[in-house]
Amino acid sequence: MLRTLVLLAVVASFSLTVFNATSSAADAEKKASIKQVMKEAMKGPLGKKVASGDATPEEQAKLVSLLKDMAAAKPPKGDQASWDAKAKALVEAAEGVQAGTAGSGAALTAALNCGACHKAHKG
Repeated sequence: MLRTLVLLAVVASFSLTVFNATSSAADAEKKASIKQVMKEAMKGPLGKKVASGDATPEEQAKLVSLLKDMAAAKPPKGDQASWDAKAKALVEAAEGVQAGTAGSGAALTAALNCGACHKAHKG
């Protein structure tokens, strides 16, 4: 009886460890939704802050990550090629700012044009 209880405890402990490791890995792979990117990067100050050159390296990295997640998403409506081109321009401009490339701030400001994407892709 004692052996059975010990065995059950070991199996339960192992199962919880595996479950936690799996869910942590899944959480790490979650991508930001388009809605989240809009809230944090576009409506929030992050995009403009990075474009103006006032952002920290961590904020620049966060913007690049958010924009890459958005670029990987399927557009709510419209042509996938158009979505890909607009998203690529955003990502490249943000990466340019992050790398210190001259003119990238202006390119990011131009790419952050909400109307251009919303007319073609907002669901």
